[in-house]
Amino acid sequence: MLLPCSGRGRKVLRLPGIAALLVLPAILTSLSGYMLLNADQVERSASRVTQRGAAAALVAPTGETVVELVDASDQAPGKPAGSAPATPVTVVADGEDLQVAVAEGATVGTVLRRLNLQVDEDDRVSPPLTSTIDEGAEIVVQRITTTVEVRQVVVPPPVEERETTDLPEGSRREVSEGQEGMTHVVEEVTWVDGVPTNRVRTGERVVSEPEARIIDIGITSDDEDEDPDSGGNGQTGGASWYVFGSEMTAAHRTLPKGTMVTVTNLENGKTVVVRINDRGPFIDGRVIDLNKVAFEEIASPSQGVINVRISW
Repeated sequence: MLLPCSGRGRKVLRLPGIAALLVLPAILTSLSGYMLLNADQVERSASRVTQRGAAAALVAPTGETVVELVDASDQAPGKPAGSAPATPVTVVADGEDLQVAVAEGATVGTVLRRLNLQVDEDDRVSPPLTSTIDEGAEIVVQRITTTVEVRQVVVPPPVEERETTDLPEGSRREVSEGQEGMTHVVEEVTWVDGVPTNRVRTGERVVSEPEARIIDIGITSDDEDEDPDSGGNGQTGGASWYVFGSEMTAAHRTLPKGTMVTVTNLENGKTVVVRINDRGPFIDGRVIDLNKVAFEEIASPSQGVINVRISW
């Protein structure tokens, strides 16, 4: 009988005494239907024997399959059994790289069947299943799946600009910030080995329409003109601030000093009355420069410049 003996991580078959001569013919007969491939490599690296389907595989300590016994009858037509040496092949499938040796002339389909690797019509196999394996070939199996996904897509609000005479020319004021909309998008997703590789939009449904963001655009020149609301003279434009004492005063380029001016913040409607005692501002688009204490009555100094109407 055969006595398995272990030695330093490898399995060796030894026959006691004359029993080797008696059982050797039987052993050769039982192996006649198979080709044992790369026996030297098996003895050097194999540490355990595993069964993978109908074919016996010797597995190295790393877990990689290094030798595969392929039935000689599975060779391609015209290739005589037992007439060719082993052909090394790499099989890449399901996250594994399997290093195997097969009978020369075996087909890709034969190797995958011996390794119990099932493929369906959606999977990609390269080379094709009917191809004869060449030495050093790589068989790659890619798992192809298709799913349907529904994604939420945010639709930004459109911007609507309106001209207004309430603001100096070129200035802008946000009237409404608008609101985002929502759309459900249906996509067909193709996955290759668990990684999405392609998306095709197949439909969509509007959940909510976006609301427009409204911006007023000023078209009024900062030249002096009549203010119909005040019954006298007036201007619209930018108002800045600076520090000049602690009184309700302001600077204007042309108004006589001592003129009392009503300043209205166009964004919040707040007003303050100031006395002109200085000259300025000398920056395009600005019509008045308020003392800080006056500016604080109608806006936060952190705003820097605000849109105002002044009348006197």
